[in-house]
This record gives sequence, structure tokens and C-alpha cells, in this order.
Amino acid sequence: MVMVNDMDNRWLDAEHARLTREAHALCNERFPRRFRAATVTHPDVAAWVTEFHDLGDVAAGLLIGGSVGAGKTWQAYAAVRAAVTRPVMSRAGHPHLHAWRTMTFAGYCAFMRPRPGTDTEGNYQRLVRLPLLMVDDLGIAKGSDFTEEITYRLVNDRSESCLPTVFTTNYSGQDIQDKLGDRIYSRLTQMCRTVAVNETDQRRQNGVQTVLESTHSPERPGSGTRGWDGPPAPVTDAHRRAALEAMRREIRDRGYGT
Repeated sequence: MVMVNDMDNRWLDAEHARLTREAHALCNERFPRRFRAATVTHPDVAAWVTEFHDLGDVAAGLLIGGSVGAGKTWQAYAAVRAAVTRPVMSRAGHPHLHAWRTMTFAGYCAFMRPRPGTDTEGNYQRLVRLPLLMVDDLGIAKGSDFTEEITYRLVNDRSESCLPTVFTTNYSGQDIQDKLGDRIYSRLTQMCRTVAVNETDQRRQNGVQTVLESTHSPERPGSGTRGWDGPPAPVTDAHRRAALEAMRREIRDRGYGT
């Protein structure tokens, strides 16, 4: 009997390690390149991740607010990675991973627009039932009856199903209420832990870090684990110079410093 237990434990350890690698690889595949290196640094975001690990898809949601460039999206992607790369046990005793998706609010609005040959309602039902969903820049799209309707529907359906959703927004407090309306604001405050990110502009720092890591992240064709196959190669001075020059070009092109 002891031998069986030892074998079971070794199998579980190996399965957890395999699923963790797969989860990180999926994050690298789905995340925008800029946010693949994101790690949780805000204590309230870290507390939410712990809650998600403890409660899974019945945990509260997370509403991250702050000014442009404060690091909201960085923390949101970091929270998603930390949440979904830890396998959970099914009732049958088998480890598995939570299903999840990340999208911008503008992307959600486009996702919900009816198109010929597309089952918009069916796609929405699959989206709204995901164990974890992240929506970046809530409320950023131009206001309209259509935008208000689909925003309320998403927030209300996720709230009534008690499914955790990570939102980021440039608005805070009364601004959210004024922008999104009383009904949406009420449900957001009921379903989400609210976190204010007040750091100084992190885009340049985080962008440089992302480019540095992606410049030397290992990638073997067919491995399915981009950037997570093993320890990274050393970052040389040439890598640093190339990454910094790339960031300077991006800063100039996108006008971050203006």
C-alpha cells in the first residue's frame, strides 16, 4: 500500500509539473509580448491571487483602477498568470487547469457585434461561463446604447454566476459611476475587490524588461513551451543595447514621453 501511495504521489507531482509548464506556455502564447514578463508586485493583487488559489471560480473578481501608465494592465496580466498556472484538483482527484481568456474592452465590443455567419450569442455564452476572464480598459470605448447594453450584460451575468473577472479601468470611484452608470457600477463593487494602482509611469521600465526577457527567452520549434523550456541564456551587453534601442524607437513612435 505504501508503494502505491508513493507511486501516486510521484504521478501527481509529475502531472502538476507538466500542467504548470503547459499553463505558462499558453500564457506566453496568448499574452501580448509586452506583458509576458509581468509579475505581481502589488500586495492587494497578490492577496487576490491567493484567494483565487483557495476558492477557484467562486473567488471574487478584481477591479484595478489607476491613471494611464500606472501599471494596471501589467498587474492584471501578472494576476492572470499567477492564477491560472497553478493546477487544481477535480472532485475525482485529477489535476487540471482553469479555462480562461483575456481581452480588451474594445475587443469585447468587436466580439459582440453581430456578423454574418457568426454565432455571436453562442460565442458570448461560452465566454461568459469561463472560470476566469480578464477585460482590459473597461469603459474605454465610445459610449452608445450598444456598448452600454453589452457591458451591463457581461458584468451582470458574471456577477450573478459568481465567476471571477479581472477588470482594469482608467476611471475610479465617481468617474466609473458617471461613465458606466449606476447599475454597472453597483454590480462591479459587489463582485470585485477594488485595487488602486498609483505607481509612477511603468511603461518604459516594464517595456524594457519585456524586451530584454523576450530577446533571450529560449524557444525550440515544436516544444510548445515558448520561453519556459529551461533557464534563459545570459543577457549580453549586445542584448541590452538592442533592447534599449528598440524601446527608444517604440517610445518615440507611440509618444509615451510626450
